[in-house]
Amino acid sequence: MRLRVSASPRIHIGLIDLAGVSARSFCGVGFSIAGPSTCWSIEDSDRFLVQGTSDLDISALDKLGEIIETSKRLPIDGFTANLEKSPPQHIGLGSKTSLLLSLIAAIDRLKALNLSADQIQRMSGRGGASGVGINLFFSGGIVWDGGHPWSISRQFFPSSASKMEKPPPMLARWPFPDRWLVGLALPDKSLFSGVNEISFFRSNTPIPDDEALKTMSSMYHGVIPAFVTSDVALLKESLEDIHSTGLKRRELLAQSPKTIRAMDELRKLSGVAVGLSSLGPLIYGIFDKNDAVSQAQFEQTTKAIGANYLGSFSGQNSGFEVEAT
Repeated sequence: MRLRVSASPRIHIGLIDLAGVSARSFCGVGFSIAGPSTCWSIEDSDRFLVQGTSDLDISALDKLGEIIETSKRLPIDGFTANLEKSPPQHIGLGSKTSLLLSLIAAIDRLKALNLSADQIQRMSGRGGASGVGINLFFSGGIVWDGGHPWSISRQFFPSSASKMEKPPPMLARWPFPDRWLVGLALPDKSLFSGVNEISFFRSNTPIPDDEALKTMSSMYHGVIPAFVTSDVALLKESLEDIHSTGLKRRELLAQSPKTIRAMDELRKLSGVAVGLSSLGPLIYGIFDKNDAVSQAQFEQTTKAIGANYLGSFSGQNSGFEVEAT
């Protein structure tokens, strides 16, 4: 038997409580898009082997190696998994989370292990900070991530450097509006991964209490209602507020001059709600699919400033997919 497992990328709007001002640390909101996907094909074999991974960095290869070693301890025969496609790493699409979860899900389905979502999440090792990606993998749509219990001893590090004691809960999930599209602009190469990402968190957290509270207000009383009511104007205003305070302000200021300029130019478009996904440099713009002017302006402005236009995509309102081939 041969299976193909594919997973959609995610956009991470922002982490919220990096101050310890509430009972839950991190937390956040994000959504799935029908964009550049991660796809594994897998079949039975007498070996435990992954292929097609030559373009991945050492961190991703190490994590895949851990999954292979864990699989060898399970009561199963071998498999060969081939990575058919994957979006660029470290640009803000959550590629590593999709990479690891989709491989584990592929093994689970091929070998009929009947693993729970919780077991797959734990096996991936992801979710030590943000729970957006590990929840969107199963649900698609828009998710509200409940973060981790606050602890006075907690250090604020990215998921790649944070140990997950328990997967962050998904507090709520909504469908991404059918009438909206998401444009993607990539202005520059990645600046943050590995030790650079850890250094950023060490230097920029904890944030002041009032900035965490302002971020909460803009996210929960601005971004989420904007999605639920399909209000692009409210979303635009709320995203601008989020990028002016808290961790997201610091993430934006840490970008290259080219990425900062791209954000400035794209935010001038009246019909487009613009944000920086995760630690960037990917910029997303949300607009009504019937607003041909805004869609054209987003693409034209992206190209005019020398950024890479990756396309416009609908939201993805379902989780990972499995098909027999």
